[in-house]
Amino acid sequence: MKLKTSISKIEKNKIILKGYSIEDLMQGRSFPEVIFLTWFNRFPDDRELKMFNAILVSSIDHGYSPPSVNVTRILGSVRAPIGTAVGGGLSAITDVHGGAVERAAEVFKEWGDKEGTVEDKAAKLVQTYKREGKRISGFGHRLHSEDPRSKKLIELAQENGFASKYLPFALAIEEYFKSRNKQLPLNVDGAIAAVIVEMGLPASFGKAFFMLSRMVGLVAHYVEEVENERPMRKFITASTLYEGPWERK
Repeated sequence: MKLKTSISKIEKNKIILKGYSIEDLMQGRSFPEVIFLTWFNRFPDDRELKMFNAILVSSIDHGYSPPSVNVTRILGSVRAPIGTAVGGGLSAITDVHGGAVERAAEVFKEWGDKEGTVEDKAAKLVQTYKREGKRISGFGHRLHSEDPRSKKLIELAQENGFASKYLPFALAIEEYFKSRNKQLPLNVDGAIAAVIVEMGLPASFGKAFFMLSRMVGLVAHYVEEVENERPMRKFITASTLYEGPWERK
């Protein structure tokens, strides 16, 4: 029984990716274009390419605080190989960290397709989630009162014709929060989620967008840690409170 794939065909002196020779792609296409082809079986048009590129750039890095960066830095501190350190950082991207894009995209698609105005649907969604004790992914940020990445993605989406249905719905949710005196702005995960649904891309690729983008930052953090910091340095500076039993006999 032969293994099957529709991604690439490799023969002696020949590499075909999604039906295109690798030499032609190397010469005639950008990296984001080839990623798009590999994932979605076609090249993006000019508008899609602008948005895809902006999405990838938006999540490259966000300082020390994200768990994925912490893991990569700590592994770099003990001089683990770069693959181990960056792989460890990527492994920290889960439903809790980096998973909001996928969840938000699913919600925007499900509720955005319902009947009614975006304002009515937004109000009903928030009320439903509040009643069920659930949180709507893609809103609020522990640092930014207005996420600059979201603002730019929204501008680009509006300029390139990707703000007809799901993005207005996401913004209506933000406005509903404001009307209830809740500062929960659409964050970068929520903006990416709305845009990819507008572009007709699968919500299941939400984490993949984040991982692909963040991997660039993780490599930079690893190199900086290894080149600039001493091995086995302390990362935890806060006092530790021991809550176990005292010395036993």
